[in-house]
Amino acid sequence: MFNSEVIGISPQQLNDYWQVDAPIISMLKRRPTWLPKGKGGWTFLTVFDSNGDEVKRTLISSSHEGCMTQNKIDQIPKTLLSL
Repeated sequence: MFNSEVIGISPQQLNDYWQVDAPIISMLKRRPTWLPKGKGGWTFLTVFDSNGDEVKRTLISSSHEGCMTQNKIDQIPKTLLSL
């Protein structure tokens, strides 16, 4: 439930709405289970509320059948999406 109309913004407009909080980057010790093996690419949409909190992730496309699934998108930790 939203208090106002949902608006779309471009990546160039992000600084107009949110302050950047530089995270501490850490190396992963092993390959994440959600990361597909082999070649391929995918596009997904992430919806944030006005506080910058993630509301929803939706897989838009995947270059190879089964390369990326909605289930794998849901497994990506939120800390990796905010980098």
